[in-house]
Amino acid sequence: MSDKITTEQREQMEYKLVAATADAITTLVHCCKYGETERVRLDAAKTIIDRVMGKVPDKIQVDALAPIREFLEGVVVSAELSAMEAQVRAEDKARAIREARERERLAANGD
Repeated sequence: MSDKITTEQREQMEYKLVAATADAITTLVHCCKYGETERVRLDAAKTIIDRVMGKVPDKIQVDALAPIREFLEGVVVSAELSAMEAQVRAEDKARAIREARERERLAANGD
């Protein structure tokens, strides 16, 4: 017998998983509406909300300096881009000067 799962077996497992999930949801909703105690109803409601909306984190970290850091990073990136653009312009100008001098030299030599 092979260790690999066939497509048919995978489909059967997925079907069973969906069916079990539907049963679990039905049970949670029933507990939320008709649970014997307030605690059972509240826990069921919390579980439903956690699954649908996502669990609320236990601890929230706020980085008060994040906006300043993002601004400064933008300034640095902008300055770096400006420096790179200036370097490209300088290189283009130097190349144009070299080419002009080479043309003048060739013209002076009669080539």
